[in-house]
Amino acid sequence: MEIDLKIHTSSSQEKIKKDKDSWEIWIHEKPIDNLANKSIISLISKELKIPKTKIKIIKGVKSKIKKIKINYD
Repeated sequence: MEIDLKIHTSSSQEKIKKDKDSWEIWIHEKPIDNLANKSIISLISKELKIPKTKIKIIKGVKSKIKKIKINYD
């Protein structure tokens, strides 16, 4: 499963807004030293109740627009 993400960093709250084809995510972390990406994966992991190792950023590692792949196997 692949999901397009739009990321808002340095937010006062952490939340996920799900649309049909994409998600919008707000996180506390700033995009420094990969902290934002780790926070995104952690938040998605909690939301879907799956291990973090099942989630991989496949596009946009250094961008606010990302694509992730989730392996449910």
